[in-house]
Amino acid sequence: MNEEIKLSERERKCLEVLVAHFYSFEGTPSYLPFKYIEDDTNYTRTIVKRSVRSLARKGLAEYAKGLVNEDGIPCGSGYAATLEGYELIEGSTKGDD
Repeated sequence: MNEEIKLSERERKCLEVLVAHFYSFEGTPSYLPFKYIEDDTNYTRTIVKRSVRSLARKGLAEYAKGLVNEDGIPCGSGYAATLEGYELIEGSTKGDD
């Protein structure tokens, strides 16, 4: 992405949660439901929904439905960070060490 993407503090915190789980299941992005992001950020459902949907419009998160857990049980829908979202967060934290 050539232009700089502006993120609010809320968007950044939600994206950080998605990035933290980017490759947590067999090398594929993990799609998280709003509830998981709410619990991790302590934001309300309304704030999480607005923030994550805004990230999706910016190309930093993506939505999927018909998800199943590791036992093959249907578990609804969720959002995952895109590669661009992952690189935005990981690139911004590399110099923090």
